Amino acid sequence: MEVFVCGASGRMGKLIVERVKEEKDMELAGAVVKEEDVPGFMPDTELEDALKGHKKAIVVDFTEPEATVKHAEIALSMGHNMVIGTTGLTEEEIEKMKNLAYESKASVVLSPNFSLGINVLLKAVELISQKLEGYDADIIEIHHRNKRDRPSGTAIAISQRLVQKADINSIRAGDIFGEHIVMFAGSGEKLEIKHTALGRDCFVSGVIRAIRWIYGLSDGEIHSMEEVLGL
Repeated sequence: MEVFVCGASGRMGKLIVERVKEEKDMELAGAVVKEEDVPGFMPDTELEDALKGHKKAIVVDFTEPEATVKHAEIALSMGHNMVIGTTGLTEEEIEKMKNLAYESKASVVLSPNFSLGINVLLKAVELISQKLEGYDADIIEIHHRNKRDRPSGTAIAISQRLVQKADINSIRAGDIFGEHIVMFAGSGEKLEIKHTALGRDCFVSGVIRAIRWIYGLSDGEIHSMEEVLGL
């Protein structure tokens, strides 16, 4: 499997690059960055030409919305599959990628969070929310001080699973990888579900799993990480 990693100089990008190099069934075909003239990296202005030399590569994108849409326009229109972890994408941007994938029969895994634990949590809170109808619900999400989107994409995904209307409380502090707490409160009791990312390895492992899952798929659809995990 030939893999291009966009955002290769970022926190997640660096880890994904190193992990892809370690996988026996994967080959790092390109480490892509926005900046020009970065030793060891390919500027994204060269992405289109680089992809022309590959029949069915997988483009992994952990950048920012504007760059992700730009990369998707190139990769999907050429029929290459994508794994996207960029958060903060608008509905219009996602719809644009859906249309690109449909037209070229390319496939995409799009997820705000690639950890197994978070995706199990999403299924769990959906069930709990239905059974605790009438309870109050709140979401607390904590991330490192440099995270741009607020609330996090994961917190938004959690809120969309709830029957109850929930406030999202966002905290940006230190170098915390990621923490999400969902609280249900009723008469005389409170139930909390909490997920803590102790490092970025849990996200990287999910990305690798998504790459393998989407390899060879050509259905023109955008898929979730829950589909990848069979949840």
